[in-house]
Amino acid sequence: MNKFFLAWACAVVLGLFACSGAHAAENVELKTAWMGENEAFPMWYAVQQGWDREQGLEIRMLRFSSGAEIVQGLLAYDWLLAGCGAVPAMGAILSDRLSIVAVANDESGANAVFVRKGSLIFAAEGANPAFPRVRGSAETVRGKRILCPKNTSAAQMLRGWLKVLGLTEKDVRIDDMPPAKALGAFAGGLGDAVVLWSPQTLQAEQKGLVMAADSRDCGISQPILLVADKKAAADRPETLEKTLGVYFRAVGELRALGAQGALPLYREFLKTWAGVALTEEEALRDLQAHKIFDLRENLRLMAGAAGESQLQKWLEEVAAFNAGEARAEDAARIAEAIDARYLEAVGALGQ
Repeated sequence: MNKFFLAWACAVVLGLFACSGAHAAENVELKTAWMGENEAFPMWYAVQQGWDREQGLEIRMLRFSSGAEIVQGLLAYDWLLAGCGAVPAMGAILSDRLSIVAVANDESGANAVFVRKGSLIFAAEGANPAFPRVRGSAETVRGKRILCPKNTSAAQMLRGWLKVLGLTEKDVRIDDMPPAKALGAFAGGLGDAVVLWSPQTLQAEQKGLVMAADSRDCGISQPILLVADKKAAADRPETLEKTLGVYFRAVGELRALGAQGALPLYREFLKTWAGVALTEEEALRDLQAHKIFDLRENLRLMAGAAGESQLQKWLEEVAAFNAGEARAEDAARIAEAIDARYLEAVGALGQ
């Protein structure tokens, strides 16, 4: 009897393992790419809630230090969806490798130039009357050493700041560094200014640095895009639609909580996934500095993508800024790259 019972128990356990394995096999592993900042928060929250598994997915969140690394890693890491700044994404968009499938947020208030207290740059205020909040002048900035990651939204912010002051990148010395490394180096005494994005902007304040300007001060709009590998998206449209559905389900729930309600979750996300410790006040400011777009707002931003949409206009500004001039061929390629079909499918399902 004991032998029979033991054999029966083993069969039950093995059967449970087999069922568990069969269930796991049903979930499709999906790689997504992010930086350790605000736009990754909804996906992190969705994965924590298990909403990806409800859709038969096993979403992996790969973390990168910059949008440039995300774009460069497209082939090596085989990601389907990524959160990426418009500046680093633009080259792949214009070369027809990426589709723009949504806008995660506007980070114009989260990119900034920082200097040290007592800097002559900070002391020069209102050099350009059209941009009264911008600190610095041609005289105090020319020839200075600036730490900034190239081909990123921070680099766009730097160019905008210099333009306000009547300068170009040729008038300064630029060290190409990702924000976390740049902040450490600058705090250690290297350079005359540093260009950062959130949450390093908040860490800069913790270290006693002062802000010379942010993107809004310089009249720059900086959307963070959700982009997809164009070929992979065409091959697996339902997978991408499910992934976007999971993401925007989280956006809806987090917005319903409000900034105060989402604050504990946001601090946990920053600490455990992004590796950044912020106080409640700092984390709240970071949440408030990012305008997050939900599904309906995205569809409005992308409406009239043939050339009249708000998103089209934003991206044309980025392309013109990068190229130094507005080019008709860029506008046409951007219009082709904006693909609302996947979000429309999510909206049709009532998500």
